[in-house]
Amino acid sequence: MRRRRTTLLAVPLLSLAILAPRAIGAPTIAFTPCRRISGFSCATLPVPLHHADPALGSLHLRIARRLAGSSPSRDAVIALAGGPGQAALPLAGYLAGAIAPALHHRDLIVFDQRGTGQSSPLHCKALREAIAGPDSIGRTVRRCGEQIGAARGAYTTAESVQDIEAIRQAAGYEKLVLYGTSYGTKVALQYAETYPSHVEALLLDSVVPPQGVEPFGLSTFRAIRRVVAEICSEHACRHIAAHPVAEIARLAAQMGRRRLHGFVYDGSGQRHPAALGAEGLLGILLAGDLNPALRAMLPAAVHAALHRDAAPLLRLEELSAGLVPSVPPHARRPSPESVDNALFLDTSCEDGPFPWNRASPPASRLAEASSALHAIPSRAFYPFSPSAALNYGLTTACAHWPYGSTPPAAESPPVTQSPAAATRSSATATRSSPAATRASAAATRSSVAATRASVAATRSSGAGTPSPPAAALPDVPTLILSGAQDLRTPTADAREVAAMIPDAKVLVVPHTGHSVLGSDLSGCAQAAVAAFFGGGEVQPCGPSPNLFAPTPAIPRRLSDIQAIAGVAGRAGRTLGAILATMLDLDRQVIGATLQADQTLPSGSSFGGLRGGYARLSAKALLLRGLSFVSGVRLSGIFPVRSGRLGTAMVHIGGRAAAHGEVSIGSGSRVSGVLEGVHFNIDLRTVKAAGAGSRQAARSWPAGLLPDRGLLPRGRIRPRRLRALAP
Repeated sequence: MRRRRTTLLAVPLLSLAILAPRAIGAPTIAFTPCRRISGFSCATLPVPLHHADPALGSLHLRIARRLAGSSPSRDAVIALAGGPGQAALPLAGYLAGAIAPALHHRDLIVFDQRGTGQSSPLHCKALREAIAGPDSIGRTVRRCGEQIGAARGAYTTAESVQDIEAIRQAAGYEKLVLYGTSYGTKVALQYAETYPSHVEALLLDSVVPPQGVEPFGLSTFRAIRRVVAEICSEHACRHIAAHPVAEIARLAAQMGRRRLHGFVYDGSGQRHPAALGAEGLLGILLAGDLNPALRAMLPAAVHAALHRDAAPLLRLEELSAGLVPSVPPHARRPSPESVDNALFLDTSCEDGPFPWNRASPPASRLAEASSALHAIPSRAFYPFSPSAALNYGLTTACAHWPYGSTPPAAESPPVTQSPAAATRSSATATRSSPAATRASAAATRSSVAATRASVAATRSSGAGTPSPPAAALPDVPTLILSGAQDLRTPTADAREVAAMIPDAKVLVVPHTGHSVLGSDLSGCAQAAVAAFFGGGEVQPCGPSPNLFAPTPAIPRRLSDIQAIAGVAGRAGRTLGAILATMLDLDRQVIGATLQADQTLPSGSSFGGLRGGYARLSAKALLLRGLSFVSGVRLSGIFPVRSGRLGTAMVHIGGRAAAHGEVSIGSGSRVSGVLEGVHFNIDLRTVKAAGAGSRQAARSWPAGLLPDRGLLPRGRIRPRRLRALAP
């Protein structure tokens, strides 16, 4: 039925604004000013470990509240972070900004969900001590569950729903506006099912269906063609590949038979062997949900790998895993958005109606999962194979989990939904540990305990035949935000949920991945939220350019470089290689900053694609044999003054290069002498020609870095919610 838009008007009737008390009952929770969250007051609320049996113990929820203005309503907004396992309190300021249009007359409640952050966080030693090797997966997962103990059955979405109701009652609110991102949308929807009369409205960003998701990721695989098509729209990939998805399929098939092998260079220029399987390629795709730079670099990296150049794709995997840049030990710090790995594993396994009988031993569970997987046509996983879907997900890990709760619904064989993609939590954990080395990072990535629970947090609830229908969702104003390039929670999931709620509005945001409000660069989603809570019409997003256009085909040799106009012979090709090297470094800095989602610390260093390194600090940018094109090396020191990159004389060497020196910096011209050839070139004309490549390439947004000066300072975009659907 049609509802009146006045239900969400931010301004209440004057009489209510004057006479209505802030809450419906006497609050039973006392808030005091937060020590570390400006503008909020904090409190701790004890709740039962198991709401159905309070005698089994309790835990404590840490809550922050920001009061509305002078005319508060009876309702509040509760903001739910992703994960499962992401602490919300460190994001309180961001959340207040994202949901600001709803807060004129409503309080904001932010809390760390049970087992995360400051709300009795979960820990298990087994995850920290994970050893590489396939046999360790089962042991690690089983030991983690045993170390958590009998309480492991208490960290489910259903218990979190009861926590929200306990907060509502203790704080004295009548109704709640539920704002969730990814896993937070699942919690919000389950609360709406359980307590429909207490829900005023729903704002769902990157939605997870309330009945759970499937373990094999069919909606994700169905979305790959559409997502790649948008990345390559306006013929942006025509000089890379005529059929980019077919190239992904060819490469995935090759990598399924034999892993891709090659080398990567670390931040000190040291070469290390690296290998990647088909599930790793899938992981890069899913990591791109949270990083448009990864999406932009993937088509060219796939094309290169198909033509016997593994280096770009292997380096891209390092970037997606958070291993780029190298960071000095004293500068390592955890991400403000890190996920509690023990809680993630616990909730994901306990919540997931996997395609097996929970009472069966692990071997039988795996056999049942394999049977369910093989019942699905292989073409449903294109451009990947069923085995890639199985190996990337949490199915093999959770088969070893010692269950502590009853299934969320009657057990049934599986239907699948999208797996979640890679999070940066293991990457930031690697940075924050002084003892972390490349060898230990590789070992960590090879164990599911850290890979699937830290690096590649994968959606793996759900089962093989359709789950029982979700309970009726309340007929309340609902806005669902979906990124057109989101693979872990595709738009198909958003439309599925919208069909359950009368008049729900789905807003699809072009060129945007997961966690829309934190990654939409167009402003369309923010305008929609303002209209939704202001009583206006939510308008569809208009056409917008892809600000992160695909990078050009990657040159391997100097002969692949187009000479710069006006500079003859090998000197012109070398100059093209120099500019391409600097542009590649610029993109690596942007990609790494987006991946970390925080300012890169001074001392961050980047290995070159073909050797050497670049080190960034507050005082200088150092290049030491930095190579993007084989046989062309750049060395020099760029001064940094007042946060801006100065001009440097860069020495050019290498067996293939025209040797000499080039003056280059933040200005618009580059000059120098290469092999006796003098030149003075306007960089603006060079950029228009694609920096010497054989194809034109649109630049990435000029405003993302402070002055396009390769400086590790300044946040590129608002902090995002760490959203990993279960």
